[in-house]
Amino acid sequence: MNIFCDMDGTLTQYNYQDYDNNLWQLHPEVLCKEPVVTSIPKEVIILTKVTTPEEAILKQEWASKYFPNNIFLTTYEPKYLVVDPTNSILISDYNKELEEWREHGGIPVKLINNVNSPRDDMTCIPQPISFKTSMVEQDDGSMSLCIDLRTDHSEECYKLEV
Repeated sequence: MNIFCDMDGTLTQYNYQDYDNNLWQLHPEVLCKEPVVTSIPKEVIILTKVTTPEEAILKQEWASKYFPNNIFLTTYEPKYLVVDPTNSILISDYNKELEEWREHGGIPVKLINNVNSPRDDMTCIPQPISFKTSMVEQDDGSMSLCIDLRTDHSEECYKLEV
């Protein structure tokens, strides 16, 4: 099982106006803002979609700066075509890619940010500031993955076991 994490709207704030008319190409700083999530486990793979080679370079530089210990992957294609989603988690804010992920055997986790809303048909979490993962032994001896999310809204901890 792998954990993949989207970048735009998940690790960073997303503003659709930044992407209108390729504004980010004129002002790349709007694409590579300070991260909202301050820490993720090194096992989490950052998986982001890009539209141009320049965007891929900008995002790679950003990821190297803020999350240097994580694997970073870019794709021009839907994420489920680049990696095998089977039994793997995708944390993202984008409904379409989460639906596709689930359709191909993956586990979607929807991050709720300032431009979207929860859904009843998938696990939804508020935008965390940090998270960690651990394996937890169940009563039947099987293991499950626990994602411990901390938000800036409170000291509350959200646990997701899969």
